[in-house]
Amino acid sequence: GDTISAIMNTDYPGERREVGGGATILYAYFYNLFFAYKYCPNPCEASSMLSFYPLPILLSMVYLILNRKEKKHWKFLLPAIFVSIFLTIWCKWGFPEILAKCTLMSMTTAMRATIALGTLQIYMDLVDEPPKFALNDRRWSIYSRNMALAPHYVGINAKITNSTVTEGCYIDGTIDHSVIFGGVELGEGSTIKDSVIMPGAKIGKNVTIEKSVIGTDAVIGDGAKIGVNSSDDNKYASKLCTHDLVLVEGGAEVKPDEDIYKGSMVEA
Repeated sequence: GDTISAIMNTDYPGERREVGGGATILYAYFYNLFFAYKYCPNPCEASSMLSFYPLPILLSMVYLILNRKEKKHWKFLLPAIFVSIFLTIWCKWGFPEILAKCTLMSMTTAMRATIALGTLQIYMDLVDEPPKFALNDRRWSIYSRNMALAPHYVGINAKITNSTVTEGCYIDGTIDHSVIFGGVELGEGSTIKDSVIMPGAKIGKNVTIEKSVIGTDAVIGDGAKIGVNSSDDNKYASKLCTHDLVLVEGGAEVKPDEDIYKGSMVEA
């Protein structure tokens, strides 16, 4: 009771009296794709999301009609449609003052309410059995800045120049002009140059890698050479690997002392 009373006696948000209407960013997800970012004092005011509004509302109505006998997802979609329409009215046209107070919508602006409306549209987009977008599927990985791993370890034999090394790595070799994602292991005496090593790759000792992309959880055996030498007799040759680039697919294994020539693609 004391907390609510204290909040209600503040200028913001306690004294705020909104009636809604006038929100202009309901369709910002479309035109924001075509404009460069401009500085905004409050970044959340400039943010947007790919909600595809109002398509989820319309498609959910069609979905419920087509599946009215099975009543699939109706316990979620019916309230979601109702709330979406409610928020749409608030954001676009607003409420009479008395209705705004009774619903407590007077405590938020129409612009801020578009965030809730957009988020609900995304949830409606994902409804299916099984989901079209499997957010917990590691094959759909989104590589963010922080993988919440332990700090990387740089051994006494390591040398890193002009490179980025992320959390969770164990580095005991030489890295030059490369990007190393989280959880990578690089053995003693190994050298990586002009390459990208994806998360979880395990690289043994005395390995040389140049101008290559090593996929997630790939295993490179001791003494292997990748992207170092050239050969006309290359069983891994690929038209996709131009300009001497080498691609090693996620989960692939390169045997110890194997020589993967320039322009190769090694599949798992």
